[in-house]
Formats: sequence, C-alpha cells, structure tokens
Amino acid sequence: MDIISVKFEGWQNIVVSFNWIAIIILFLLILFISLGITWIHKKSILKTVTIEEATIGIGNSSVTIKYDGCIKEIAYKIWIELTTRKIGLKFDEKYDIISEIYDSWYEAFKVIRTLLANIPANRISDAKGLIDITTKVLNNGLRPHLTAWQAKYRAWYNSTLSDATATPQEIQRTYPEYQPLVDDLKKTNDIMIKYADELKRLIDYE
Repeated sequence: MDIISVKFEGWQNIVVSFNWIAIIILFLLILFISLGITWIHKKSILKTVTIEEATIGIGNSSVTIKYDGCIKEIAYKIWIELTTRKIGLKFDEKYDIISEIYDSWYEAFKVIRTLLANIPANRISDAKGLIDITTKVLNNGLRPHLTAWQAKYRAWYNSTLSDATATPQEIQRTYPEYQPLVDDLKKTNDIMIKYADELKRLIDYE
C-alpha cells in the first residue's frame, strides 16, 4: 500500500497522489508508539523506598513505595498533617487536654483520607504503596485507640466537666481508667510519629 504515488502524464505533467488512509494509519501508529515510549519512560523513572512496618509498630512486613514528584507531594501533605497536629506530637500529661487531642486526631484522619481519595485515577497504581501503608497506619495504628477509648472517655468527661471547677487537665486525671488510656494514647502517638519520620525520609530522598 503506497502512501504517495507519482505518475507522469505525458512529458510535462507529473501527478502526485496521496493515500490518505495510509497516512492516517501511519500517523496513529507513530502516536501510539510515542505514547507507549512516554509511558515506559514514566514508569522507569519512578524511584522506590521501602518502609518496614515493624519500624512503625503496625506489623511485620514491608511496603515498597514508588514515588516521583507527584507522589512526594502527596506524602508531604500527609506529613504536614501529622507533624502540625497533636496526632504527630508526644503527649504531654501536664498540659495536653485529651478531648482536644481526639478532636485533632479526627481532623487529621479526615484530611489524610481526603488526600488519598483525591489521588488521580491514572496515578493510583503508582501510589499504591503510599496508599497501602497510610491506610494501614490509620486503620491499625490510629483507629483501635479511638474505638476503644474515645466514646466512653468523652461521655465521662462531658458529664464531669459540667459540675467541676478544676482545670481540664486536673479533671482528666480523675478518669477511672486514666493510666491505661494514657498508656495506649502514647503508644498510638508513637506509631504516628514514627510514620511521620518514614514519610520525611521518603520526602528527602533524591
């Protein structure tokens, strides 16, 4: 199938004909090859970093995170949420108010979940490692404490607060299960702090 044909009509006329179907097919072929090369190149430049779950305290396996500039940006936003809220800071028994910590945790949980949900569909495969480890940290690291303690502590605290003249810190120390709650809260905090450290390691990777 000729793309271009040249014919001579007589001694002075040259007729050039184009096979437009062949030209379109050739154009589409070049386009598909170009897109394929771009896709392969994009995949080849994704770097990886491995996070050990045991380092964070949520399991015994490891997760390999593929990353590029886009995925680093998502990781950075998650890291900001963890490090600028109570969720990623050590609990101070003298000054911190547990109910405010729970409010901060809940807000961070919502923001991080939204960040993951807003990852473009064409990047979900690339971001799978980051999605998996972040989801596991939230579900296995944060959620268990909130499920076990938040509702019953808030109910007790709100009922006690209305009749108390003491400071919130003094009131919370009278909670019947204060020490077990605080011990578990600190353990949860430690998980989130370690995860923030691992995200920072990813962000700082060249």
